[in-house]
Amino acid sequence: MAELREEQAGFSDAHTVAYMRPILSAAPVENRRALLLSHLQQNFGQVLRMEPTQIDENVALGSLGLDSLMGLEIRNRLEASLGRAIPTTALFEYPSAETLADHLLTPSVAVPPFPVEQNYPDTIAGKPMKTYIDWIAPTFVLSLTGLPVACVPAGLDSNGMPVGLQVAGKQFGEEAVLALSAQLQRLRPLPLRGPWAMVKGQ
Repeated sequence: MAELREEQAGFSDAHTVAYMRPILSAAPVENRRALLLSHLQQNFGQVLRMEPTQIDENVALGSLGLDSLMGLEIRNRLEASLGRAIPTTALFEYPSAETLADHLLTPSVAVPPFPVEQNYPDTIAGKPMKTYIDWIAPTFVLSLTGLPVACVPAGLDSNGMPVGLQVAGKQFGEEAVLALSAQLQRLRPLPLRGPWAMVKGQ
């Protein structure tokens, strides 16, 4: 256990927090999955004391000797490098590099909630919105792929307004998409009351 703590301290000193996020963002979309898989295999290998090339993306980590302490160490490493909260049970519910990497998370819509009197935003990121369909496209475009997609509440933004996430998985991966969505909702539950809730007397 002391050895793992020493290694974790070295890891924290060697890398900037969330250092993988700009790398993934800057990469072409078609290359991001491979980059993420490589990153996962690197972290798995460091904790399991194996060469990353020895870790098949389809092999469950439990069969390679992963225990709960190692799972916690990997979770901590990935949270630091990706800058994202990861459930403590993630490595047991998605036990291989492939199952961890095969989910796409994207906002349900491109902008926060706007006044009800406004049909749709005038612009998004400087781009004019000519029709209602233009601004709502991110909400339905994933459905056109035929892949399983779920929409889940993901907490509030800095103004206290609700945020939603779409979770997309691989073909016939409905069960995994629903499981991940449930984890996200538990991590970022949407309060029952807030400025968006038209509750009489609030």
